[in-house]
Amino acid sequence: MLTIYLARHAEAANPRDILYGRLPRVDLSARGREQAAALAQAMAGLPLEAIYSSPLLRARRTAAAIAAHHPGVPLVHSGLLLENRHPFQGRPHKEIAALGDRAYDPDVLGAEGESILDLRERMVRFLRRVSRRHRDGVVAAVAHADPLAALRAQLLGKEPTIASMRQEAPPLAAVFRVELNDAGAAALEWFWKPPAPPDQQARPEAASDQAAGSASSPPIAAAAVGQERIERAG
Repeated sequence: MLTIYLARHAEAANPRDILYGRLPRVDLSARGREQAAALAQAMAGLPLEAIYSSPLLRARRTAAAIAAHHPGVPLVHSGLLLENRHPFQGRPHKEIAALGDRAYDPDVLGAEGESILDLRERMVRFLRRVSRRHRDGVVAAVAHADPLAALRAQLLGKEPTIASMRQEAPPLAAVFRVELNDAGAAALEWFWKPPAPPDQQARPEAASDQAAGSASSPPIAAAAVGQERIERAG
C-alpha cells in the first residue's frame, strides 16, 4: 500500500491582489507562515520517506516546514506539481472573477494555457511516478489548488468541469490522503485542515466561495469537505 499525503501550500503574500500563477518569488505571508507551521506540526508524526514539492517558492516554503519535522527525509522538487499555466497570470483578480465559468474555456486559455484535462493528466502522471518509486511507502507532496482539485475530481470519478473543480479545491494548507494498492483500489480522505481565519469564523459559508481570501485564491478554486471511498482512475 502506497500512501500519499497531498497538501496545498499555505497562504502567499499578494499585496497587489493578482493571479500570481507561476510568477517567481511569491513568498508566504505572515499568516501563511503560521499555516505552514501548523500543517507541519499536524504531519510531524507521519513516517515519511520522501517529500515532494512544486518548484514555486510558496510551495517550497511549505514543504520545508514539513521537512523540518522529518530530518534526513529527501525533499524533491517536481515540475508535475506546478501551478496551472494561465494566460491571465499577473493580472488583477477582478479580471479573473469577470471570467466566471469561462476561466478554462479554450478561447481564454489560447495556445499557451493549461486545460483542466492537462492538469488532471500531469497530476495522474505524478501519482504513477511516485507509485513506482515508493511502492509500499508513505510520502508527502505540496502543490496548488487547481491541480489538486483536478486530481481529486479524477479520483472521485467526476467530470473535468469548473463545477467539479470548485467542489474539490482544497483550502490553503489543507492535506488529503490517497491510498493506492496493487489492485488499483484507492481511498481518499481529508487528513487535516487549518482552522478558519478569524474573519471567516463567524460566517463559515465563506469557505465555499474562497479558500482563504481573494489574495491567495486561484481563478476557480474553492474549499471542500467530506470523506469518500473511490476507485483509482487510470
